[in-house]
Amino acid sequence: MQIRRATMADETALKQIRRDSILALAGPDVSSEEAEAWATRPAADRVARAIREHEVWVAVDDVEIGWIEIEEDRVAGLYVAPSFGKRGVGSELMFHAETEIRCAGHAAARLEASRNALSFYLDRGYVHAGAQLPDTSWPLGKSLADV
Repeated sequence: MQIRRATMADETALKQIRRDSILALAGPDVSSEEAEAWATRPAADRVARAIREHEVWVAVDDVEIGWIEIEEDRVAGLYVAPSFGKRGVGSELMFHAETEIRCAGHAAARLEASRNALSFYLDRGYVHAGAQLPDTSWPLGKSLADV
């Protein structure tokens, strides 16, 4: 697996990974209707804007298999193709993002975790940084001193 900076040529694949990941990994407490709404909620150009305006890194194993978006000190999105889930792709992308955030001069990383991803982030050293938000996500943070 290789991690490289995303380009506009990756947009279609990254959109599909996001959609497939949300629908497959939404969790038992999210109805199929809620998952579908979540998968289609952002603006049509969300991935293109992310590539243009933020750092987007893509994991590749012959094809795109996952991606992560960084906005300054914030992990703004992390998605892994369901067929590559539980293989360390998300962990590698998180480590890469944390390294990029630290190298940019930030002492900590922050993110908002969906219900289905909360344990993933807690298992990687993130801690609660506030009350649950109206969209049901959880604000989390992590010191990057050891990254």
